[in-house]
Amino acid sequence: MKRYLIIGILMLVSPFLRAQDVIFWTNEKSSLPIRVYVDKEYIGDVTETRTRQPQLGDPGCLHVLLAPGEHELTAVNRYGELYDGWTDRITPKVGETTYLKINKGNFRTLSEERRNDEELF
Repeated sequence: MKRYLIIGILMLVSPFLRAQDVIFWTNEKSSLPIRVYVDKEYIGDVTETRTRQPQLGDPGCLHVLLAPGEHELTAVNRYGELYDGWTDRITPKVGETTYLKINKGNFRTLSEERRNDEELF
């Protein structure tokens, strides 16, 4: 009986333990490549633009698998400007692909003092 209870609990919990798909993409050609950080760890670059939401596996987009839970996001363009077009944190949904667009015109320059103070990466 105890074994069946444990199996039942694992079946209920297992969907919440899966990695979650997140795809970063952009329509901002002049800023390419765009470096993306999740939880202050570099995860890769967005290297091509799109006029509409990409499909899973499209080249130039950045596809990552994230553990369930809240994650901190940072993106930096080729000029060292910080992306300011999304909230700083996301919580992807289990069983869904989250598409995060890096919108044109949402990069900003940080002063040197502010960069040192913010511990961005």
